Amino acid sequence: MIEGFLILNPKGTILLSRSFKDQVTKAAGESFKIQLVSGKIQLNPINEINGLFFCHIQVDDIYFVAVCDGDFDAAIVFSSLHSFSSTLLDYLSESKITQDQIQREQILIQELLDESFDYGYPQLTQPDELKLLITHKGYKRSMTKREQIQITIQATGAIAHRRPGISYSSNDIFVAIIEKVNLLMSSTGSILRSDVIGDVKVKCHLSGMPECKFALTERILDSRSDGFYSKSSPDSTKIALDDVQFHQCVKLSDVKKSSSQAISFVPPDGVFQLMHYRTSLGVTLPFMVTPIIAVESKTKIEIKLTIRSLFPGISTAENVTIFIPVPKTTANVFLDGTAGKAKYEPGKAAIVWRIRQFPGMNAYSLRSTIHLVPSSCTMAGVKSDLASHSGPDYSKKYIKSPSSQSIDFIDGWERRPPITMTFRVPYFTCTGLRVKYLEVYERSDYTANKFVKYESVAGSYQIRF
Repeated sequence: MIEGFLILNPKGTILLSRSFKDQVTKAAGESFKIQLVSGKIQLNPINEINGLFFCHIQVDDIYFVAVCDGDFDAAIVFSSLHSFSSTLLDYLSESKITQDQIQREQILIQELLDESFDYGYPQLTQPDELKLLITHKGYKRSMTKREQIQITIQATGAIAHRRPGISYSSNDIFVAIIEKVNLLMSSTGSILRSDVIGDVKVKCHLSGMPECKFALTERILDSRSDGFYSKSSPDSTKIALDDVQFHQCVKLSDVKKSSSQAISFVPPDGVFQLMHYRTSLGVTLPFMVTPIIAVESKTKIEIKLTIRSLFPGISTAENVTIFIPVPKTTANVFLDGTAGKAKYEPGKAAIVWRIRQFPGMNAYSLRSTIHLVPSSCTMAGVKSDLASHSGPDYSKKYIKSPSSQSIDFIDGWERRPPITMTFRVPYFTCTGLRVKYLEVYERSDYTANKFVKYESVAGSYQIRF
């Protein structure tokens, strides 16, 4: 894996070196130094020199370099470099790593390398684990029997994320699927972007060393040779997910082998994120917003906003807030809504419409009459049109969003921001993702209390007009 370890300053001076294998000599470090000083490696994180591969990261003004042979995993190497530099920074208790600190703490760094790498293979890289072994002064302190057991388990990789001997009077496990929905709709009513970023969070209060099996909506993922994700799904019963990430406790081999794609894991104690995903296919939008703008005159416009909930009627959205931008030249606003409370807030240059509870499959509307301060800035042709025509209805130009060209003459509103929303919808997911089953197995055979909840919240929810 890693044959040697180097720490250099920007001038190429080797501040510290460590060889895990005999083939990494001082000459190898000098060859990297020459390349560094010549400026040939600034843009390349991996460089091959004389048959060896030098993987490096730069933290502040210090270079951390891992020397590898031809057989190495670049992701693990760079992850180990970042973890080691973060651990060192945590030990030094400083805002940055300097050359003086490296030279002053040589013994500490060598001990950290001893515990972090086992003959070049990453072993312990978490600061909390290392602090049980090494103090800042560079000597090992005596440990309690409990700490020795914990370190042994973590070092051997048995169950690094869960300590033994956990006990609860009531065994409970809570699972929450929380989805953040993003939307960008054009002024013509077409959807420019819609996607969902989801998290499966778990709160575990289980005794002993339980193993959990957890399955989501059947056939959510396609098992493929390069991973278990699906860019597209020809089967309408599938929910295609992208960028799926699991917590380290998940047994990925079991996910691939399982026909139902059940997720097996030994949960850490407390709260953790079991799964993270993203999708832009098959997203059910919770709300549809339709703005209609009517230009009454140069100093008066009307905005009628209709918002319709598209989620099932058994769910009710909470704390729905709509921000409707208005011109900076607004003098006063008259509001008439069918639900909630609306208020013009000059500091935000917007009408803020708050609806505490919004039932599913329902619609509310808000009519806003906005009076503007007279301005010398007018739309080309408006004066001549008004002078050559008469009649009480001529000055009214009703423009439905998608066409907002006629309101561009309003001073300071040529680049108006979009309408934005914030909301929370319990018991609803935009992807339709559901928990199929959740099982808990433990040697003592206790019965666990299982709780599942769903929730959709607004991310960047914007409607141009």
